[in-house]
Amino acid sequence: MEINESLQKELKAITTRIPDISFDIYVRLLPGLYALITLLALELVSFDIYKLNWPLTVLILLIAYGIGHIVQPLSGYIVKSIQLIGKESKTLEEAYKLAKDDKTKLSKTNKVNKAHSEANSMASLAIISSIAFVYYQWFAKIESNPWWAIVPILFCLFTYWRIRARHRKIRDLTK
Repeated sequence: MEINESLQKELKAITTRIPDISFDIYVRLLPGLYALITLLALELVSFDIYKLNWPLTVLILLIAYGIGHIVQPLSGYIVKSIQLIGKESKTLEEAYKLAKDDKTKLSKTNKVNKAHSEANSMASLAIISSIAFVYYQWFAKIESNPWWAIVPILFCLFTYWRIRARHRKIRDLTK
């Protein structure tokens, strides 16, 4: 019986960490990988893909995660600033804080948190693609493609849409 209880405690501890892991993947690792792919596309970094082994793969993932850690505070600030614009938004945030403690609404609050992490991820991708666009336009001595401007704009739109989705999910949560 004790083994079952300790196993349940361990399982509960692991499942409470899952949202943190998904946040790390969404907001830090994916934008970091996008940044590394962008660096490869800009030919600022190069390596032989055929010599890719486990230590190099782990190193690439750690570098990507580190880049994501650098960009994430700025994207989090941008998302939080946009979320708090308007009177309704402030009311929704207060309602979410109250509903977050209600254990019966755990599934719905997880959906709100997921929408928030997706918005942070999109903002990080917008920042990285904007930096790549600025580099290509002004610093690279290469004839740039104007289509590069569409990517940051799309990521900014996706960020805004995810923030609106978060607000919609908070409205559903408080009904």
